[in-house]
Amino acid sequence: MTSDQIPPGRMPGAPDPEQTSGQGFQGLSPSRLFILRPIATSLLMIAIFLAGVVGFQYLPLSALPEVDYPTIQVQTFYPGASPEVMTSTVT
Repeated sequence: MTSDQIPPGRMPGAPDPEQTSGQGFQGLSPSRLFILRPIATSLLMIAIFLAGVVGFQYLPLSALPEVDYPTIQVQTFYPGASPEVMTSTVT
């Protein structure tokens, strides 16, 4: 097939649909793209890995972070009562 016989919608140099497989031409899926270009796939994986390493270094990590635990304060007035009486009576 010469360049003037290329059907519309097909790029020059693209594989002939009848010759690629018995099921017909199915387009360029993402997995096929990565299989056909292993060097580009490896470079992409290395770039993603390096971006992850750089991003991990910028994460704020602390062995003992400062945490403010919630507390409740209760004030009662019971004149003449001892702390033991207050504890047993107020609860």
